Amino acid sequence: MEKTYRLIFISIITLLLTSCASPLKITSFENINLSNEDKVLALLTGTEYDADIRISLKQYGFDVVKYASPIRVEKTIDEKTKYIYNQAEVRYGVSVYPGRVVDWCVANDAMLLGRAVFEVSDLSTNKSILFIQAGGWTSECGVLFHNDIVWDKLAKGLRDSWK
Repeated sequence: MEKTYRLIFISIITLLLTSCASPLKITSFENINLSNEDKVLALLTGTEYDADIRISLKQYGFDVVKYASPIRVEKTIDEKTKYIYNQAEVRYGVSVYPGRVVDWCVANDAMLLGRAVFEVSDLSTNKSILFIQAGGWTSECGVLFHNDIVWDKLAKGLRDSWK
Protein backbone atom coordinates (compact mmCIF):
# COMPACT_ATOMS: atom_id res chain seq x y z
CA MET A 1 0.00 0.00 0.00
CA GLU A 2 2.85 2.36 0.85
CA LYS A 3 4.40 1.78 -2.61
CA THR A 4 1.14 2.81 -4.25
CA TYR A 5 1.04 6.08 -2.31
CA ARG A 6 4.68 6.73 -3.11
CA LEU A 7 4.04 6.17 -6.84
CA ILE A 8 0.99 8.47 -6.75
CA PHE A 9 3.03 11.12 -4.92
CA ILE A 10 5.87 10.90 -7.46
CA SER A 11 3.35 11.12 -10.34
CA ILE A 12 1.72 14.22 -8.87
CA ILE A 13 5.10 15.90 -8.28
CA THR A 14 6.13 15.05 -11.84
CA LEU A 15 2.97 16.61 -13.27
CA LEU A 16 3.46 19.73 -11.17
CA LEU A 17 7.09 20.12 -12.20
CA THR A 18 6.42 19.67 -15.90
CA SER A 19 3.66 22.26 -15.69
CA CYS A 20 6.37 24.79 -14.77
CA ALA A 21 7.69 24.54 -18.33
CA SER A 22 6.03 26.74 -20.93
CA PRO A 23 4.25 25.24 -23.97
CA LEU A 24 5.45 25.68 -27.54
CA LYS A 25 4.98 29.25 -28.78
CA ILE A 26 5.96 30.50 -32.24
CA THR A 27 6.18 34.21 -33.06
CA SER A 28 6.99 35.39 -36.59
CA PHE A 29 7.87 39.00 -37.42
CA GLU A 30 8.49 38.72 -41.12
CA ASN A 31 6.22 37.55 -43.91
CA ILE A 32 8.76 35.21 -45.40
CA ASN A 33 8.35 31.90 -47.15
CA LEU A 34 11.07 29.71 -45.72
CA SER A 35 10.03 26.65 -47.72
CA ASN A 36 12.02 27.80 -50.76
CA GLU A 37 15.25 28.05 -48.78
CA ASP A 38 17.68 25.29 -47.98
CA LYS A 39 17.38 24.15 -44.39
CA VAL A 40 20.92 25.24 -43.52
CA LEU A 41 21.47 27.15 -40.30
CA ALA A 42 24.43 28.57 -38.47
CA LEU A 43 24.34 28.17 -34.70
CA LEU A 44 25.20 31.72 -33.63
CA THR A 45 25.43 31.39 -29.86
CA GLY A 46 27.40 29.03 -27.70
CA THR A 47 25.81 27.11 -24.84
CA GLU A 48 26.65 23.94 -22.97
CA TYR A 49 23.82 22.29 -24.93
CA ASP A 50 25.20 22.95 -28.43
CA ALA A 51 25.80 19.28 -29.29
CA ASP A 52 22.26 18.30 -28.22
CA ILE A 53 20.81 21.26 -30.13
CA ARG A 54 22.73 20.30 -33.30
CA ILE A 55 21.53 16.69 -32.99
CA SER A 56 17.89 17.76 -32.57
CA LEU A 57 18.07 20.16 -35.52
CA LYS A 58 19.68 17.46 -37.68
CA GLN A 59 16.97 14.95 -36.69
CA TYR A 60 14.33 17.42 -37.85
CA GLY A 61 15.90 17.95 -41.28
CA PHE A 62 18.31 20.87 -40.80
CA ASP A 63 21.98 21.10 -41.64
CA VAL A 64 23.84 23.07 -38.99
CA VAL A 65 27.14 24.66 -39.88
CA LYS A 66 29.67 25.59 -37.25
CA TYR A 67 30.37 29.12 -38.52
CA ALA A 68 28.12 31.54 -40.37
CA SER A 69 30.95 33.26 -42.19
CA PRO A 70 34.36 31.66 -42.50
CA ILE A 71 35.34 33.84 -45.49
CA ARG A 72 36.95 37.21 -44.73
CA VAL A 73 36.61 39.80 -47.49
CA GLU A 74 38.67 42.95 -47.90
CA LYS A 75 37.40 45.62 -50.25
CA THR A 76 39.31 48.82 -51.04
CA ILE A 77 37.14 51.77 -52.00
CA ASP A 78 39.92 54.35 -52.27
CA GLU A 79 43.31 54.88 -50.66
CA LYS A 80 41.71 56.01 -47.36
CA THR A 81 38.74 53.66 -47.25
CA LYS A 82 38.93 49.96 -46.85
CA TYR A 83 36.12 47.60 -45.78
CA ILE A 84 36.87 44.31 -44.09
CA TYR A 85 33.97 42.00 -43.36
CA ASN A 86 33.00 38.37 -43.11
CA GLN A 87 30.89 37.08 -45.98
CA ALA A 88 28.00 34.94 -44.77
CA GLU A 89 27.78 31.55 -46.43
CA VAL A 90 24.37 30.71 -45.01
CA ARG A 91 21.23 32.79 -45.07
CA TYR A 92 19.78 31.94 -41.66
CA GLY A 93 21.24 31.72 -38.19
CA VAL A 94 19.76 30.52 -34.93
CA SER A 95 20.57 31.98 -31.54
CA VAL A 96 19.71 29.83 -28.52
CA TYR A 97 18.70 31.17 -25.13
CA PRO A 98 18.31 28.29 -22.64
CA GLY A 99 16.43 30.33 -20.06
CA ARG A 100 15.87 29.57 -16.40
CA VAL A 101 16.28 26.17 -14.76
CA VAL A 102 13.10 25.30 -12.83
CA ASP A 103 14.08 21.80 -11.68
CA TRP A 104 16.88 19.24 -11.71
CA CYS A 105 16.62 15.55 -12.46
CA VAL A 106 17.38 13.26 -9.54
CA ALA A 107 18.35 10.41 -11.89
CA ASN A 108 21.01 12.20 -13.99
CA ASP A 109 22.27 15.68 -14.98
CA ALA A 110 19.17 16.72 -16.97
CA MET A 111 17.53 20.03 -16.12
CA LEU A 112 13.99 21.26 -16.62
CA LEU A 113 14.06 24.62 -18.40
CA GLY A 114 11.08 26.91 -17.88
CA ARG A 115 11.43 28.51 -21.30
CA ALA A 116 14.15 28.09 -23.90
CA VAL A 117 14.14 30.17 -27.09
CA PHE A 118 15.34 29.69 -30.66
CA GLU A 119 15.70 33.09 -32.38
CA VAL A 120 16.04 32.76 -36.15
CA SER A 121 17.75 35.64 -37.96
CA ASP A 122 18.09 36.43 -41.65
CA LEU A 123 21.84 36.98 -41.91
CA SER A 124 21.49 38.89 -45.19
CA THR A 125 19.36 41.59 -43.53
CA ASN A 126 20.45 41.13 -39.89
CA LYS A 127 16.78 40.94 -38.83
CA SER A 128 15.15 38.56 -36.38
CA ILE A 129 12.38 36.80 -38.25
CA LEU A 130 11.15 34.03 -35.97
CA PHE A 131 11.09 33.17 -32.28
CA ILE A 132 10.24 29.69 -31.03
CA GLN A 133 9.80 29.17 -27.30
CA ALA A 134 9.15 26.08 -25.20
CA GLY A 135 10.01 24.54 -21.88
CA GLY A 136 11.14 21.01 -21.16
CA TRP A 137 13.98 18.75 -20.12
CA THR A 138 17.49 19.19 -21.53
CA SER A 139 17.76 15.38 -21.80
CA GLU A 140 15.85 12.31 -20.64
CA CYS A 141 15.25 12.15 -16.91
CA GLY A 142 14.49 8.54 -16.01
CA VAL A 143 11.36 6.51 -16.66
CA LEU A 144 9.13 8.12 -14.03
CA PHE A 145 9.47 11.66 -15.31
CA HIS A 146 7.91 13.28 -18.35
CA ASN A 147 10.62 13.36 -21.01
CA ASP A 148 9.70 16.18 -23.38
CA ILE A 149 13.15 17.15 -24.60
CA VAL A 150 13.10 20.92 -25.09
CA TRP A 151 15.54 20.90 -28.04
CA ASP A 152 13.34 18.42 -29.92
CA LYS A 153 10.25 20.55 -29.28
CA LEU A 154 12.02 23.67 -30.54
CA ALA A 155 13.51 21.91 -33.59
CA LYS A 156 10.11 20.44 -34.49
CA GLY A 157 8.51 23.88 -34.12
CA LEU A 158 11.16 25.34 -36.41
CA ARG A 159 10.67 22.58 -38.97
CA ASP A 160 6.89 23.09 -38.92
CA SER A 161 7.35 26.87 -39.35
CA TRP A 162 9.72 26.38 -42.27
CA LYS A 163 6.90 25.09 -44.49
